[in-house]
Amino acid sequence: MSISAEGHHQVALLAQKGSTGVAYTVRGGASSRRLDADFGALGRVHIRFRLKPEPFSPSLFRGKSCRFARLLFFGGRFHGEVEFAGEPEVAGVNARSGRVDLVRYRKRACKHEHRREGSARPQSSGKQNDEALREVDFFSAEAQPEGRSVSLNLIRAAESGTGSPATLYIASLTETAARVRIVRSAVGNTRSEVLRLGKRGAEPTTATIELPAPFSGSASYAAEPGAPPSWSGDLAVALPGAVAVPLTGIGFNAGLCRSFSSGDPGVCTGSLAGRSPEEVGEFGR
Repeated sequence: MSISAEGHHQVALLAQKGSTGVAYTVRGGASSRRLDADFGALGRVHIRFRLKPEPFSPSLFRGKSCRFARLLFFGGRFHGEVEFAGEPEVAGVNARSGRVDLVRYRKRACKHEHRREGSARPQSSGKQNDEALREVDFFSAEAQPEGRSVSLNLIRAAESGTGSPATLYIASLTETAARVRIVRSAVGNTRSEVLRLGKRGAEPTTATIELPAPFSGSASYAAEPGAPPSWSGDLAVALPGAVAVPLTGIGFNAGLCRSFSSGDPGVCTGSLAGRSPEEVGEFGR
């Protein structure tokens, strides 16, 4: 379990075990001296820091570009009150002291940066692009039942001569309890055939998804010309604090972008139709 803050007002408590985790985020107060956050019935955090600068390897941040950020590292201890009651399937925690790491980000100012923005960037030849060509497929399904948001995303990438394609997958359930934003998720990657696609270029565009634990069941997607795409099956995921979350059913919108490379722009179907495969790929990353 860890506590983090981004900026001065967003405070998050993250509980993680293996491939699953749950993040509780609330508006609080954070500085280089203290962190305060009230998670309501879930608990509270009121801690003070004792920090000092820590060295780091300059080789990690080499570069003369003015676009490089200046990162300042501090480390030390916290003292105070950390009380978290937990939820079903999520452990609680009570602590009075522990380790603290702080990173300050300062963007370097660029003199005459406006001139550099207009500078031409070197362009790679078509042959070089083909040599680095990767075939990528992106699948997305999402729904918003009863004020919550459920999503499933998969990205499958393959390069000629590298063997089985690699697939990254993530499922999440987002909800709000009082003032606390709660995101429960499961993420993983594999070279197993968890995303099976229909024959490239064939109609209808199809996909079958079957993922390892904590997922169960399977689901099928099909998009025929002139008809709404179908997304059906019994695919579900067990998340911390949510035993079985269905990933198919009424209210889900699903879409698929297939084989979008510079050599073959591919096609997007379903809820992703109308967007270029390149746009979907940027969103997936």
